[in-house]
Amino acid sequence: MQQFGASRLILFRQSSDEWECRMRMAHDSTQFLYVSTYFIQYDVFGIPFLDALRESSRRGVRVTLLIDDFGQSLASNLMSRDERARLKRTFEQLRASGVHLVFYRCPRRLQRLLGSGMHIKIQLSDLGGAVFSSSNISSTSFERWQEFGVYVEGDIVLRLLEDFQTLGVKLPAAHRSVLTARA
Repeated sequence: MQQFGASRLILFRQSSDEWECRMRMAHDSTQFLYVSTYFIQYDVFGIPFLDALRESSRRGVRVTLLIDDFGQSLASNLMSRDERARLKRTFEQLRASGVHLVFYRCPRRLQRLLGSGMHIKIQLSDLGGAVFSSSNISSTSFERWQEFGVYVEGDIVLRLLEDFQTLGVKLPAAHRSVLTARA
């Protein structure tokens, strides 16, 4: 078994610390930003986060947003009809701005029927660090549930990047090179 190390690890003791780190990463990235989540809610967390991703893309950052298709459909129960419609329009605007938006679906029909999904929540960028947590982009996660999250640096970030490839995202070799240089 291959082992990966972290040269830095910060445990988020408050959800506000994780949120601040996520937003700072979105604003400060210059080359690429990858985000995976089970769902995004159109609320006081989802709206500014999606706005930050769109602005990053407009600045020339290659933004990839991977969302679980089943999880997002479940999250529709947390939103009004108007919020679901606005979120759909926002997703369309993200795509139009250049964000690579991917909805993950389990490969096997039985998995989908049983409600299986992709529960991996990672955010990483060319800055060399990654957020690895249980938080979705939602007030439910950041205000109601007790979530777990860490910020890591080191070669573990390369391993987390590989999770995106495992889930069907094509990774430019240059992105691996940037993270290898920072590890």
